[in-house]
Amino acid sequence: MDFTDVVVTGPVPIAARDFGGTGQPVVLLHGLGGGKENWAGFAPMLTAKHRVVALDLRGHGDSGDAPWDWEGAVGDISRVVAHFGLEAPAVVGMSLGGGLAVLWGQSQPSCPGVVNIDGGHRHVSDARQYSDATGLHELNALFDAQAKLVPRPGPEILKPLRLGLTGLDLLSRYEELSCRCLVFTATRGLPGMEAFENLGVVYRDGLNRDLAEVGNPLVEVVEFDGSHAMLFERPAEIADRVLEFLG
Repeated sequence: MDFTDVVVTGPVPIAARDFGGTGQPVVLLHGLGGGKENWAGFAPMLTAKHRVVALDLRGHGDSGDAPWDWEGAVGDISRVVAHFGLEAPAVVGMSLGGGLAVLWGQSQPSCPGVVNIDGGHRHVSDARQYSDATGLHELNALFDAQAKLVPRPGPEILKPLRLGLTGLDLLSRYEELSCRCLVFTATRGLPGMEAFENLGVVYRDGLNRDLAEVGNPLVEVVEFDGSHAMLFERPAEIADRVLEFLG
């Protein structure tokens, strides 16, 4: 598929990819350690009905480095939207990007809808997520070791970013949304993490219990048959649900 890459200048240079398409604009936000290329298989499934743009979050991919903060990251999205002249885009995010999508929707009264693909509900290593935290110390050690192998974001951004995920109360943001919101939650742990599946079960049960208590009728929660990597496991089914949601 043809696409165009640009760098949007500003306080933090933000790399973006225009996948083209016509219709209501949609902005795609990747997860922690990812980039705009994560949407290469998914974006073409939307372009028959939507103009689709993806971006690299600050500290990721081809974008510039900057201290992580949620307000600044939302501002980066705003600059990309303005650069492409996108009018009232919907926002679809996975993992970290899913949390940002919700924050975008909260900050933009004209937003027609946001999609959160299993992300942003505190970091999986946050002890407050578990009624039984057996094995959590080992899981955190694994995350620390993996972080050293990721080229971007660097440790100066990754550490405050993980702390930021711990401190983000996304559940209260759902209550404040005035736009429609579709939330995907996983039914399985990540491939290769079977040793920590006991933690995964407790985490998912607690998350689904909390989401069931969200009182905003604009928020729809879907337990999707997949892992946290559901976008890569079953992209066509995710795209179908997103297209149906956006209308």
